[in-house]
Amino acid sequence: MNVNLKNFLEITDLDELSQAKNHISVISQNDQAAIIKILQEGANIQAIANLLMYPDLIPENERIDYILAGLRETNFTYLVLASVVGLGQLNIEALPVQLITQLIEQIINVTKSDSGVIAERASVFLAERLWHFGDTYTSQIIELLDHPSKVVQHNTLVALIPLVGLENIRQIIENAVQHGVVSEAGQLAAEQKLSEIAGFSKDSTIDDSQFDVDLLSAPLLAYIPNLDEMSP
Repeated sequence: MNVNLKNFLEITDLDELSQAKNHISVISQNDQAAIIKILQEGANIQAIANLLMYPDLIPENERIDYILAGLRETNFTYLVLASVVGLGQLNIEALPVQLITQLIEQIINVTKSDSGVIAERASVFLAERLWHFGDTYTSQIIELLDHPSKVVQHNTLVALIPLVGLENIRQIIENAVQHGVVSEAGQLAAEQKLSEIAGFSKDSTIDDSQFDVDLLSAPLLAYIPNLDEMSP
């Protein structure tokens, strides 16, 4: 195995991991075989997590299968986090529609089922990438306005705005409240953020001369812990 790859697989600190990844320029066939063996055996959790965070090292024909497996992992939750982080580095827009659907729906499931950093990092992906795929996911994510994490709440709004259009967001949320999908508290929290958008009036009209979406133009990030900082 290439010495740089071996070093990368053993690193336990994420800051050092990024630097080590930059030293890997070529992945030989022997390296690819070693990577697949590690993933198949499933024993070296640190090495697997490192690979999932930088999935371009995984052979392309098996890359998405291992990301999906990581997102569905139940025994080692750190691998879910690693898969969420790694997915954000991949150009999934180029994948077949069926695979895209599986990945996005699993990211949404992860966000809904977790209350901590995994959900927060998953919501970053939704905020940054969901707009590429149309508004079909609006009904699946709007309930996240009631998520216990304020980071997820914020990132859900960031995801929703380009999906439905800022001028429609209040009505979409109101409809969700009327159907019992979003609580009034969730609606109020969202409205507090929407009211901070310069040039966006209470009647949802936009004054282009003053308009500035400001903080709702980008997701809030969350600290990614090292493996030894996070319980299984």
